[in-house]
Amino acid sequence: MRKTWLPFFACFGFLFLLLEHQASAGDFQGKLVLNPSFIQTLEKEAEASDNSVDFYWNEPNGILSVAPPTVDFPMDMAVVLVPPSPTVAPPDELVTVLIKNADLEKDVIVVHKGTNVRFRNEEPFVHELFSPQIPDFKPEMQSTNAVRQVTFDNLGIFEIRCKRMPHFLSYVVVVATPFVAKLTEQGEFSFTNLTPGEYTLQVFYQGKWIHELKVNVEDKKTGPITVELKSPQGPPVEEQDKGKV
Repeated sequence: MRKTWLPFFACFGFLFLLLEHQASAGDFQGKLVLNPSFIQTLEKEAEASDNSVDFYWNEPNGILSVAPPTVDFPMDMAVVLVPPSPTVAPPDELVTVLIKNADLEKDVIVVHKGTNVRFRNEEPFVHELFSPQIPDFKPEMQSTNAVRQVTFDNLGIFEIRCKRMPHFLSYVVVVATPFVAKLTEQGEFSFTNLTPGEYTLQVFYQGKWIHELKVNVEDKKTGPITVELKSPQGPPVEEQDKGKV
């Protein structure tokens, strides 16, 4: 009789542990909001750069006019959540990024260590992408529909530039945390199935982590919270090193 009941108790115990884990998981929701001073700072930086310049580049293929400073949350920013204990996420599946409108389709691409990123040129003229931080990622001619694949083996921030177009600048950000948000046009984001505890929320913009916030994730649902961004310049350099993810 004892042997007959043993499988039942083992199965019941596993189910109990599974339900207990699900019950203790939490969701976290938030929204990025720009303080008026954020855009004002961008406008001042644009004015100070060079008042005489009224185009980004001038090639036989065309001219791009300068537009007033704006922020497109899904294209220009990134939000990650750093767990309380060190975690290294596995590489992502192959990531494809398009070259279009004389730039990369996004200003920031967040991936994990070891991820392969394919840069595909969808423009009718040649590009020569490179990264100053990656010795093996040197300028090479990339014609229309050509694909160049690069493996990002180290954590950090990597500039992506084009030798032929000085204005061209995007970033590949390689992080350890598995929690990378997808931002909506309204700046909304969410994380699901989190173990309760204290996390660090970090916001990336224009080459640096500009905002950091400690958040307590509880059972079930936390938030939504509003994250107000007051400056695009971020914290002092000595503080940025503390925000590695």
